[in-house]
Amino acid sequence: MSVWGFMTNLTCCTCGCTESHVIARRKSFDDYTIKIWSDGVLTYSLGEVLKGTGRGNPVKAQAVRLLMEDFGVLTTDEIPMVVKEAIKLLKKGVPEADVRARVMARTLTIFG
Repeated sequence: MSVWGFMTNLTCCTCGCTESHVIARRKSFDDYTIKIWSDGVLTYSLGEVLKGTGRGNPVKAQAVRLLMEDFGVLTTDEIPMVVKEAIKLLKKGVPEADVRARVMARTLTIFG
């Protein structure tokens, strides 16, 4: 089950578990603890979903895993925008190594 209670039927995590589960926790720049779920959903520590991060899917999970180390320099308002930008690039076939660099360079230019 995902955070929302829907069956995902997809293996989104590198551990092979098909059930949605927390894979990491990070602090945002505005000092919120963010739980990162295997299906790409992002929640606050008590389970409330970050606005704009909705249901998970494999591409979102990939984008979140690429960017989660950068969440500390982003606010909880910026994180969903950055993830959406990464998803767009991944869907266009941009290599993973370039996705993170492009998204963060653009983000730091806009918000920096």
